[in-house]
Amino acid sequence: TSITSSGSRDLAVETTSFAVLAWLADPADAVHVERGIEFLLANRNGSGTFGATQATITALRTLTEYARVHRRTATAGTAIVYVNDFEIARQDFAAGRREPIVFDDFDWELRPGSNRVRIEVTGGNVLPYAFEMSYRSRRPADDPEAKIRLATRLADRSVDEGDTVPVRVEITNATDDGVPMTVAIVGLPAGLEAPTEVLDDLKKAGRFDLYERRGREIILYWRGLAPRESRSFGIDTVARIPGTTEGPASRAWLYYTPQSKRWTEPLRVEVRPESRR
Repeated sequence: TSITSSGSRDLAVETTSFAVLAWLADPADAVHVERGIEFLLANRNGSGTFGATQATITALRTLTEYARVHRRTATAGTAIVYVNDFEIARQDFAAGRREPIVFDDFDWELRPGSNRVRIEVTGGNVLPYAFEMSYRSRRPADDPEAKIRLATRLADRSVDEGDTVPVRVEITNATDDGVPMTVAIVGLPAGLEAPTEVLDDLKKAGRFDLYERRGREIILYWRGLAPRESRSFGIDTVARIPGTTEGPASRAWLYYTPQSKRWTEPLRVEVRPESRR
């Protein structure tokens, strides 16, 4: 592990970044450099980060240095994009080009399931590249190796306006070892509101160490969890807005291993208007 307790893919990103920085100084290590850059780019998130702060900083530092070394095309050539071994686009470029070569709007070529995207560059050029894709999911896939488990549920999914609605939260260290700083984000339906005094009381009671609020999400922090430790508590929310709404999916992870998350089904509630009582 690292001095910040990085683990899993974050630790691999940090280690690879430092290795590539060392290899860049020697042209004889070009093969290792290319493999390292491919690994870093393959582990870039849709938001542009590479994991936690340490992994992102080291990866960006390495990619910046790599781009500086390979900042222009050496000779004229062609960049070709293949999707599942079918050519879908190509662009010619002149020697000495500095501007990026951009391919976009080929999502119609992607099929359900696994896809292989390949870029070929002619003319003996070696160019840095980035691939970005965004998508939406009600509940993203869990990392099966995640060390943290999270469960959330509403005490009642159909309530009257003004009612108190407890949200049950349980977070568990699923390993036989202690874990460092842990984060859980609880997503609330738009119809529910968590009063600040409720969260302050839970913090004072030791249910969690820190918290912050961001829109419909409550972000909870624990400085660490003991082996197999579980924390269970309720957050008393208030039904404020009539209607049927669904919150963002809740999730939990180790602070320095943000790639390895566990998700829960989004919470959904029906708030009946006071006039219907």
